[in-house]
Amino acid sequence: MSVKEWWDNCHKTNNEKYLTGTNLESYKIHYQLSNEDIDNADVFLEVGIGLGTAIRDLHIKSKTVYAVDISEEALAKVGDVAITYNINDIAELPTNTIDIAFCHLVFQHTDKKNIEVIIENVLKSLSMDGKFCIQFADAPGRNEESDLCKEKGGMLYSRDEILEIVYRCNGKILWEPAIQKFDFTQAWWHKIVLRKV
Repeated sequence: MSVKEWWDNCHKTNNEKYLTGTNLESYKIHYQLSNEDIDNADVFLEVGIGLGTAIRDLHIKSKTVYAVDISEEALAKVGDVAITYNINDIAELPTNTIDIAFCHLVFQHTDKKNIEVIIENVLKSLSMDGKFCIQFADAPGRNEESDLCKEKGGMLYSRDEILEIVYRCNGKILWEPAIQKFDFTQAWWHKIVLRKV
């Protein structure tokens, strides 16, 4: 089974173990966004849409919402409220347009090459004052051969690894919310809010 087929299957069955139901209010807390940040934004993007909860919240707040996902099953579920793009077509996003973009609980399922493609193209799509909110997972003392990586099926990246990609793609950090630590998985969640240079 390919990665795409696996995600299509998760979306067909609404597998809540792997699909996030994160909503807009949670995004505001995770990324320290104010009501004003949201209210002043006209165009939103979500990369990796999970159950589609945030997309539907954003649609209520916004004139235009874009959705990017690897799964056509996922995109079909939000086609009534968002302009959808398969991840392979992310370079076709309009440039200088998006006010706030989210990529939450995605990078731990993505290799470095594709993380760079996502960051590069989302930064290009941002308006001059646009914000790109990203989350990625790491664990202290880990390496790619660690049991945590193998058993959990996740991709773990250090802050330095992600920032190297961000800077190569002409991104700049606006702020970094506090790291969340999860003892039961030994994982850390890093969250960073970016803009383009």
